[in-house]
Amino acid sequence: MEQPSLTTTIQQTLATAAQDPTWQAIAAVTILVFVLAGFRLCAKAGYHPMLGLLLFVPLVNLGVFLFLAFSRWPIERRLRDLGGVADKARRADERLLRRAG
Repeated sequence: MEQPSLTTTIQQTLATAAQDPTWQAIAAVTILVFVLAGFRLCAKAGYHPMLGLLLFVPLVNLGVFLFLAFSRWPIERRLRDLGGVADKARRADERLLRRAG
């Protein structure tokens, strides 16, 4: 009697797991967690949350990941702009204090 190959065994195991409600629930929860995490990541970065859906498209997800990792996020630009405004305000306050003192 011939033993089934490893590929056949894996395929049979996956087919069985795909029909099992427990494994379907685990897969659904896992996918939901990753979708919500992608939405939250993109929203925190200052981009539209739907950009997170691109993380599920093969090869595109690599591009989105690299884009998020190396691009300047909109929130960083806003913080930099606010920092510039704060520096200007501090310098103006220092000038006013020097004149008053």
